[in-house]
Amino acid sequence: MSTGPGPVPQLVVVDGRTRGAGFDIPPGRSEIGREAGVAILLDDQDVSRHHAVLERAGSRVVLTDPGSTNGTWVNRRQLRPGDPRDRVELRDGDEVRLGSVTLRFSVAATGDGTAVREYAFGDVHGPVQTGSGQQYTAGRDQYVAGRDQVVVHGQASEVLAELAGLREALAGLRLTEAERSSAEGDLQAMEQAVGRPDPDTTTASRHLQSFTAGLKDAGALAASGVALAESIAKIAHWLGPLAAGVLALL
Repeated sequence: MSTGPGPVPQLVVVDGRTRGAGFDIPPGRSEIGREAGVAILLDDQDVSRHHAVLERAGSRVVLTDPGSTNGTWVNRRQLRPGDPRDRVELRDGDEVRLGSVTLRFSVAATGDGTAVREYAFGDVHGPVQTGSGQQYTAGRDQYVAGRDQVVVHGQASEVLAELAGLREALAGLRLTEAERSSAEGDLQAMEQAVGRPDPDTTTASRHLQSFTAGLKDAGALAASGVALAESIAKIAHWLGPLAAGVLALL
């Protein structure tokens, strides 16, 4: 008798500007927070850089608060920040609140009737988290499940084409010499990072954030039109969770 895939513990954002964004919880110890590099990145000022800790063994997930500023709640019960003994094992359907961000814990198997399709560059719109290469669509919410961006080298050429388009668009923007120099430096760094045999998504994400923030601060992002923002969003989706903060700037 064949068995389907085991249950996949997930956290899905249920409110705010990133509603519908979903995150697979990786095995072992992982963190939720606002700092790049954590397993579940939430770009919200009320979320601490290292807000909560998850420990997963199979489908069992335990949550603790290592000392967040704005608190962690499970079903309206607040965990004691900084107390590793205050541990809550999450159950399917539990509501988890980190500061002002509310998520729903769920355990779903891939073979449970949920529609699955392959994820391709540019397919997804809105703030999502990319990873396993499959996009799950169930009801009105859509999200890409998985923790780490799986880089398909055939897609790198598409990202490089988007970066070339950004360079062309940059030439037509009204910027000071310093602003233009900074933006061009970020673009060059992104092209080098993405063009490597093994793309450096960490470096590319950092420079995409710098590039986007610089244009926004200069007032050029709002004046540039939709096409520039769409190109930035496509690149951010390809880069995955490390570039999640870019979407909040658009």
